[in-house]
Amino acid sequence: MPLDEQTLARLDDDAPPASKRDSNQKRKRGKDAAAAGGGRKRTADPFGPAATARRAIDSACQRDDFDAAWSSFESARADETSYTLAPHSCNVLLHMCAGGSGAWTSGMASVECIRSERADEIVAYMKKNDIAMSEMSYTALARVRAASGNVEEALAAAKECKALMLTPKVRTYACALHACARGGNLRKMEEVDEIMRAEGLLPTELEFMEMLKAYRVAEEFAAGFELLRKMRTEIRSPSDEMSEELRTWFSTAPGWCVADEVSVDETGVAAVVLSMEEKRMELRLRAISLTPEERADLLSGIAKLACEREAISEFKNFMNWLEGKKDGLKVIVDGANVGMYNQNFANSGMNFNQVERVLEQLRKRTNEGDAPPMAFLHQRRVENGPARKPRNQELLQKWDSAGELFTTAHGSNDDWYWLYAAVHAGDDAFLVTNDECRDHVFQMLPAPKLFYRWKERHQVRFSITAGEVELEYPPVFTTCMQEAEDGSWWMFPQEDDSWMCACKI
Repeated sequence: MPLDEQTLARLDDDAPPASKRDSNQKRKRGKDAAAAGGGRKRTADPFGPAATARRAIDSACQRDDFDAAWSSFESARADETSYTLAPHSCNVLLHMCAGGSGAWTSGMASVECIRSERADEIVAYMKKNDIAMSEMSYTALARVRAASGNVEEALAAAKECKALMLTPKVRTYACALHACARGGNLRKMEEVDEIMRAEGLLPTELEFMEMLKAYRVAEEFAAGFELLRKMRTEIRSPSDEMSEELRTWFSTAPGWCVADEVSVDETGVAAVVLSMEEKRMELRLRAISLTPEERADLLSGIAKLACEREAISEFKNFMNWLEGKKDGLKVIVDGANVGMYNQNFANSGMNFNQVERVLEQLRKRTNEGDAPPMAFLHQRRVENGPARKPRNQELLQKWDSAGELFTTAHGSNDDWYWLYAAVHAGDDAFLVTNDECRDHVFQMLPAPKLFYRWKERHQVRFSITAGEVELEYPPVFTTCMQEAEDGSWWMFPQEDDSWMCACKI
């Protein structure tokens, strides 16, 4: 299977820098270079044998011609005193031995396209010539071992990768999981799943699909339903391929069937028809929020990142203030996002009237005894520019007196404050903003899914047209996999916006 240009580039990018190689070897080569070039830095010869071999190997990969690529490797091995292959070329060869990237897109490569002995020779060559292996090298080696049926050696490759202070990825372990699932070794499959999770790596839909199929084939339905509950929090909406496996699963599981007709209205009420059972029923989809443990994890992640970027004492004082706020918070407003909506940044800047109009709408929705909506603004927003106008000074004073204004200090980033406050406020709270918070999601990796799930239930978007404010609240139910509280049905959103329902009979 040939490697595409993107994969080839990634192989090149994953090659470790020379600084990570053995320091003695590095010094030795430096002396040789100085002797040959009078201490001047030499660049690689683009027409030298190593560069020529690299181009030949890349070209052979594009043609899916392993024999041609191997011929280039053997030439390099026969002339080791003159040149050695670059890490990129070795990685390309290893991935060809593993069947190429396309061989793993459906889960696991067939043993017929694996070249185990050739992979051993490439690894031996790399070690002999002090060519550092990267995560991609170990992933390719793990794939070769897994497809050959040797799960323990596949896991050993992942373990060695980690021992060298490299960072294994899901793909480094997934091959072992797929091998266990295909071979029916369910207990080892579960062990690999736990190893991945201990590393902070979550299985993708492809792994879930393979595990569910393995449980179905082994008729271990209780374990399969537990897997579905894990999947429910990690895979929001199944692909068409997964939906087919789910349909097969529930058609095979004793006492279950898949509904013939399903329709869901805007209130979350689902009308379900089971023709074979001559049965009609109504189900109600729920709004799925984070569990208390998940919300605590998300808060902890935000606080950690904020304290790394803000004055620690300032942010901790804010956290303590939230803990001591008896009436809590109900609605948090990203003041800058509202005030800058549809504004000409270069000229007009912050529009305080827009913030007031949004607060007006929120006040109308506030029940007696609820905390007032609170707008978060940076200190510079309330002191400079448009804030100095008398009308805006009146608004700021009004908000402050009503407990509707929180001002973050100079040198701080108000985003961390309103984000933390909104998550801290609980399941019934809302955040009014059109900000998609993509930068925060990125910084909170490797657990962005928690943030996406929280935002799905709590973000209120807005629009302002001719001074009229429209607030768009989240739907009353969550479009995601759902299970009945009594376990009597499962609902799965489909890629075409329809729903699949499985019911106990």
